[in-house]
Amino acid sequence: MGKLELSHRVVLAPLTRQRCLGYVPQPPMILYYSQRTSKGGFLIAEAAGVSDISQTSPEMPGIWTKEQVEGWKPIVDAVHAKGGIFFCQLIHVGRVLDTGILFLFIVVYSGWYGFPGNTVNQTLKALWAQLRQHSLDKVGLGASVWEGVRSHSLSLSTFKDSHRSKKVPNGKSPVSSSNKKLAYQQRSPKKLTTQEIPLVVDDFRVAARNAIEAGFDGVEIHGAHGYLIDQFLKDEINDRTDEYGGSLENRCRFALEVVDAVVKEI
Repeated sequence: MGKLELSHRVVLAPLTRQRCLGYVPQPPMILYYSQRTSKGGFLIAEAAGVSDISQTSPEMPGIWTKEQVEGWKPIVDAVHAKGGIFFCQLIHVGRVLDTGILFLFIVVYSGWYGFPGNTVNQTLKALWAQLRQHSLDKVGLGASVWEGVRSHSLSLSTFKDSHRSKKVPNGKSPVSSSNKKLAYQQRSPKKLTTQEIPLVVDDFRVAARNAIEAGFDGVEIHGAHGYLIDQFLKDEINDRTDEYGGSLENRCRFALEVVDAVVKEI
């Protein structure tokens, strides 16, 4: 794979583990990744945020501060000690930053992973029916997942109350290609201006440099799943009339600028 020699075709995909504190990788992650390393094996780390408004939860890692870079170093070293090849996935979630949308993830995880939830709540059936009508029904979740969600209990009021009190990092608003919000989101994201977009591109560039400083062999740019880059690519979200919207070429512009900046940096 380029200058890297892989010994087999089995790859560890980036999997969100939520084992960080304040976006900083923690020592238990050393064991997690080293256990999954083989000589010449290829691993991609869980998505690391590129700025303080790029991640949905402080339990997920970042790669924009010196402290985060230092947190990653022993993890990368452990993978390299066993002969593995390690890439860092870079992410900006865009409008999904708003904590209101985290409720949807918790509900899905409740069914997917078999967690018992908080309390028995009669609203879950109604919520499940509403979710079927909205965006999560369009992302390919199978029937077994929906049955799991419906069969487990979760306190809707408890969760919404606890997350309503949480603020977006530094009081900043989530950003996107437009001000269109997701179902159940409390507020609309801030539409990035043409002056602000280069600053986000630069966040990816700096994050890529930080990843190399942490010892990673390379980076992967997260461009799917409805996160920021995808929010520019999709015409049902991106309703811009400037050079970042409209035609397919224009909607790809942000993604390509991110790729160009990262490639030039590393």
